[in-house]
Amino acid sequence: MLAVSKISEMIARCPRLKSFITTNDKTPFTDGHIDMHAGLQQSNADWLGRVPVQVKGRSRGSKKALSKYPVKRTDLIAYQKDSGVLYFVVTVDPRTSRCTPYYALLSPFKIQDVLDGAPSRDRIPVSLTRLENSPSSIERIVGLALKTRDQKISTGFDPVLFEHAQSFTVHTASELNFDAPVTLTPGSSDFALVLNTTDGLSIPLPGELHILPPEYAKRALDLQVRSGEISYRGIIVKRIDEDSFEAEISDGLTLTFRSVAGTHYVNLSLTPERTLEARLKAFKFYAALLNTQAIYFGEELHPLAIEDPGESSTSIREQIETLEFLAELFTCLEVDSRLIDLDQIQEAEARQLRVLHRAFVGEEEVAGTAPKISVAHQQIGKWRLTLLVLPGREPGMLRLTNPFSAETRCQFRWNVDGGGLEGAVPATAYDLVDAEHLGSTLNLNLTSIVGAYEAIADFPSTYGFANQRVVDLLTTADTNPRRRDEFLDAAARLNDWLVAEEGERPHHQINRAQILWRRGTLAVEQRDQIRALKHKVAHSDDDHRDQLELACALLLGERDEVEYLVQQLAEDQLAQMQGWPIWRLHGSESQADF
Repeated sequence: MLAVSKISEMIARCPRLKSFITTNDKTPFTDGHIDMHAGLQQSNADWLGRVPVQVKGRSRGSKKALSKYPVKRTDLIAYQKDSGVLYFVVTVDPRTSRCTPYYALLSPFKIQDVLDGAPSRDRIPVSLTRLENSPSSIERIVGLALKTRDQKISTGFDPVLFEHAQSFTVHTASELNFDAPVTLTPGSSDFALVLNTTDGLSIPLPGELHILPPEYAKRALDLQVRSGEISYRGIIVKRIDEDSFEAEISDGLTLTFRSVAGTHYVNLSLTPERTLEARLKAFKFYAALLNTQAIYFGEELHPLAIEDPGESSTSIREQIETLEFLAELFTCLEVDSRLIDLDQIQEAEARQLRVLHRAFVGEEEVAGTAPKISVAHQQIGKWRLTLLVLPGREPGMLRLTNPFSAETRCQFRWNVDGGGLEGAVPATAYDLVDAEHLGSTLNLNLTSIVGAYEAIADFPSTYGFANQRVVDLLTTADTNPRRRDEFLDAAARLNDWLVAEEGERPHHQINRAQILWRRGTLAVEQRDQIRALKHKVAHSDDDHRDQLELACALLLGERDEVEYLVQQLAEDQLAQMQGWPIWRLHGSESQADF
């Protein structure tokens, strides 16, 4: 009776609440309810809703706070089916009769969290919160309890609704402090999270809610960070607490700063990055930090006290030496070290790379035998190098050269029948590489491809070889996203050279247009040129007239025309065209598909 009287008295002081709680209630599970109104008159017209309540009274000294109270599993399940309950526990001091009220807002989602946390217990301890004797605070708790009655476990939640989210509303029993991260969990927090959709729906959401102030969320800063001679442009930072923040300098290098009494302490975290260029740069930055004990943010120098260096200076230097050894080799071979995944290099490959370092960086002959000049392929993970092997000056020695180097460019002759020099025609080093291996060959040095063909421009066969390489480069660009721009640029340069040498031939125009299409820069002017070409070839006697006309239709996106022209092609012509890079445009909606 004292417990019910205490709760009823506190509710009676709340102008928008009216309690209906009895001491001899025979209703299962609950002892009554509290009605909530929008106005002070507490009329039927401003009635907002009703919250079921349960009141428990227990003898307990008033100096001993009550943090948990055991509730039967069967009762919790019943409360969940009834959309929750506002559960009161009032301790009564047996000596003084002083009453101390506590509450637990057992919403459907919170009950589920409690049940999941104790799957085999018949009585489950429920966390309690001291009920403050403040009308506004009590009204807020009851209002929140009323809001949580919309929660339905049985309906579940479809994540697709997030695609229609317009806003989120958070209801809580107390004010939230947004100056620091806030975590709301059903098991320890009284809150209701509602998703408001663009369709006008308000849907209660289960689960935890994490609210991060802007400083505590990861954000990119367009800021230069430098240590020694190594600098990064653009870092990702987030605050950890009031005195510390974290800065991701690169994918593998993270610094955690902590300021105490004007001193900046830092912990270093270094994870070896996968590519050669990124790993070497991060290691050099790390070594500079250890050496200088300082860092530049923009133009500001900040001395540092390094708390946990992670790696020793000696270990870092040794690893840098190994990485620089590889970087020297790849620089000599004009290889993009950003492509080298160090984790994919096998032990045998690493040993072979040391031999190549002696041959190219040290300009030494290496041990081996070769009866004649030959082409060799050195595997590096999923990539490979294509090299030229020549007999050395001394028996049992070999000379290795890079056939794609502009400085040591070699002349090659190619025979269609695979025979001797008789009937062979001049070719470039690029013609040595099969089309299927273009994408995996690292040392192509494609900036020199025009010069290679220009060197043999006096021979008519050169232009056919060059045009075929343009086609191969386009196909390779489509199947190698990491090197796509590299191959498109090479195709564009080589095609422009062909146009300068042979004029605006239809296949050169189409190749130029499909390069622009792949880059997303096929403008109105170029489309008009393609329309003019389509009209011209349709009335010409060119042996490839039908294929050229279809290629133009593909570039213009004329879907009906494309399907019609496809039907007009002979089977062998269609099969041939389906192997050309222009066929990649078939079925594509726009340039964005690439």
